[in-house]
Amino acid sequence: SKLALALSIVNGDISASAAIAWSKIATSGAVVNADVSSSAAITPDKLSGPLFSYYRNSSSNNVTGNGTVYTCLFDTAVISNANYNTSTGIFTAPAAGKYLFVGKVGVASGSSGGTQGEVNVVTTGRSYRHDGNPYGNRHIASGVMSIPFAIIASMAQNDTAKVTLTVTGDGSDIADFIGGAFSDFAGWRVG
Repeated sequence: SKLALALSIVNGDISASAAIAWSKIATSGAVVNADVSSSAAITPDKLSGPLFSYYRNSSSNNVTGNGTVYTCLFDTAVISNANYNTSTGIFTAPAAGKYLFVGKVGVASGSSGGTQGEVNVVTTGRSYRHDGNPYGNRHIASGVMSIPFAIIASMAQNDTAKVTLTVTGDGSDIADFIGGAFSDFAGWRVG
């Protein structure tokens, strides 16, 4: 999947545009063999609140690796919004609509066994899965792999969304959730 995003804030005015293209995605969010392609464009006139953007300031060590599901907490605001709770990692939709969620999760696997990394955007209605190999596809110098995600979810008022990380194959929870430039979460209502 591909995501192009432009966001600017000038004197408190927010303008954004994004283009998302995806292929081989079934309605369940699972990758399938048949090609299904679509695209969506978000223009400034479609941008509506709330807008939030957070990143993880520091790393959390030994949080997964043996199949443990870890809820990612993005604790530092780029654009703060009361609908995102930094203590729980949960965004609560203040109004019904379609929400665009984008970001990435940095992971460092503790061993060569940690070959299955899974990032899920979990909403009240469903889960959107993104996979990666945190050991085999890591950046050589840093030892970190960022698994990107971009989804559009239909949400009712008070529905929630959070990001989870699961690594399997390490034998124990020795994989780390990496902060700084490797992990962030942003979202806004687009319709």
